[in-house]
Amino acid sequence: MIKKYLIVLLLIASTFFLPNLVAGATVYDSKTINELRAEKERLEKIAAEKRAEASVQADVAADAKAEIAKLEKSISSTQAQIAATSSSINLTESEIGGLTTQIGERQNEIQQKQDGIKATIRKYFKMQLIREGVGGVDVVFGEGGISKKIREKKSYSTVKAELNRKKEELVTIKEELESNKKELEDKQIALQNYKAQQEIQKNDLLAQEDRQAALKSRAEIAYAELKAEEKAVISEEAKIEAIIVQKIQQALRNRTGTGKTAFGVGTPVSQGDTIGRLGSTGFSTGPHVHFSVFTPEGATVNPRTRLGSQYIWPVTDFRVSQEYGPAGWRNPVYSFHNGIDLAGPAGQPVYASADGKIVLDEYYGGYGYAVVIEHDDGWVTLYGHMLGS
Repeated sequence: MIKKYLIVLLLIASTFFLPNLVAGATVYDSKTINELRAEKERLEKIAAEKRAEASVQADVAADAKAEIAKLEKSISSTQAQIAATSSSINLTESEIGGLTTQIGERQNEIQQKQDGIKATIRKYFKMQLIREGVGGVDVVFGEGGISKKIREKKSYSTVKAELNRKKEELVTIKEELESNKKELEDKQIALQNYKAQQEIQKNDLLAQEDRQAALKSRAEIAYAELKAEEKAVISEEAKIEAIIVQKIQQALRNRTGTGKTAFGVGTPVSQGDTIGRLGSTGFSTGPHVHFSVFTPEGATVNPRTRLGSQYIWPVTDFRVSQEYGPAGWRNPVYSFHNGIDLAGPAGQPVYASADGKIVLDEYYGGYGYAVVIEHDDGWVTLYGHMLGS
């Protein structure tokens, strides 16, 4: 029978806690059960503080995520602005190139017009000499006589009109040239402004990206630190729980012939006897009793397969708040629920499910105040989270 107790108690501890007996656990070896309970309660308070801090960090992380989302939108907007400014720069540079070409063409036209005006002026001057009867011009202007050559050309009035037209064209081209130069100057200023604007946008983008990286890093570091602290506290609690299990094992080995243990348990009970009151001690989310069933070899089974036939329900006013099996959520203590939870009004009686003998009656780690009964057929039942005596 003693071996059965040991198997069951070890299984209870292993299925509800993380019993890692690592270096350093021996600091608790010299402590009494009560001292270990006090230390475990202190660690549970620390764990509660860490959970509260986790809630705060969750809010911080949520705020950081919201700000990161805003920054991502801002970064996208800034990138779009940079792209638009780049397009404006490319377009302006293209327009400057076109204007530079136009200015060169206008300058060439002006040179051609000036050359044409000079030729027309010479022509006009020759005709003026002929009209005024300048002597000796035939000799001056070559063989055949200038008067004859002039008469073969356009009339004086036509030449004068041509000169005026070319002057007007020259004025127009010069005005166009000045307009092109002014437009070129404006485009160059616009180009400088675009480039300065783009530089500001790029600096803004770098600042936003740095801010985003810092927020992500802060959230990740805070989360990692919190998880490390949580893990350390849980590990320390597991060490203490493992020492408690060891001390219980030793107490069971030292049982006297009267059937009593060092804790005063060993009381026979009958099916239906009151063994406690429904409560919410230990790792509990509300008033309920945790009910587990173990085979003589120490394996857990689904209590529903035994209730109503082998055992009676341990409470009368209840609802099943959690079934036997995988926990169904991320839990830092356990991932498999090795019993069923029966939620109901606090303080109502908890009954022995079958005849047997009490082998454990005390505050038992995460189960809070618990009772363990070994039944006449070697099976074992556990009743957890009850009110303290």
